[in-house]
Amino acid sequence: MLIRGLTLAPALLLATSAFAQTLPNLSDHPLPGNTGINAFSWVNPAGEVEIPDKIEITAKIQQAQDHLAASSTGIFRIQIPFSTWIAFAVDGRIERWHTNTAEGRLLLPDLNGRTDGGDVNFRTMIRVLRDNPKNYCPAITLKATTKTASGDFVTSRRYTDSAGYEIGIAASKAFRMDPQFINKLRFFPEVAFVAWDTKVGQQDDSYKFAGGFEVSTERHSFQVSFLGFNGWMDGSLDQVSSLNGQYRYHANQRLDFSLSGSAGLSEAANPWMLAAGIHCYLNRFSRKAQ
Repeated sequence: MLIRGLTLAPALLLATSAFAQTLPNLSDHPLPGNTGINAFSWVNPAGEVEIPDKIEITAKIQQAQDHLAASSTGIFRIQIPFSTWIAFAVDGRIERWHTNTAEGRLLLPDLNGRTDGGDVNFRTMIRVLRDNPKNYCPAITLKATTKTASGDFVTSRRYTDSAGYEIGIAASKAFRMDPQFINKLRFFPEVAFVAWDTKVGQQDDSYKFAGGFEVSTERHSFQVSFLGFNGWMDGSLDQVSSLNGQYRYHANQRLDFSLSGSAGLSEAANPWMLAAGIHCYLNRFSRKAQ
């Protein structure tokens, strides 16, 4: 009997080890991999560099799958340029979700789903240089984001339930092409420092690296970008990376339609997201001011 028990012990140990490797991050700190799809949406993909000359109002419907649940989110955003060198934006969201993964049922045994209001994020862009079409000098912009602690973590793990911020620098260089085929080819790298509170007196520090390209015609634009960031806490942020894409149809000077999506490229990243949006533009500057 003792010999039989000893022979079963290694097999039991291997099975337990394999199961442990499939568990999600059980940390009580809010981190990618144990929070919802919108918890780190304030860490933006690259692409937005130039200061716009119009007010932009955006409404989106987003469908996504994260490590814990399936999610449907309504997103609202408004961006206002206060001059030719500074712009301010604010966005918010409301989310309906339900747990549909083993990880979600393990971390949220008493909650199957609900509707949650999410974080409100404030963003500022400050122009340093304009893109000069006469030479290779790119547009350079300083960017800053402040995240509120509106979303819940303690009961639902959908958000970090803490303040956060991002400070970075973005560049963009556009090359004019054949107007009958491709109007513009644009490249845009971006780096930033990202941090969010994980408990009183402690924050997780991370470095963001992103970039991509955009191809534009008179009415259509296609954008592909990469987003990655990593941190130090609990070993869960070896690298969070995703591939992002966006298509825009320019209906007229007042209206755009967009389709966007992302796919996770690392274990901590969310598996997938798809969104459809409408973008309305309003004049900000009078002719006299311009």
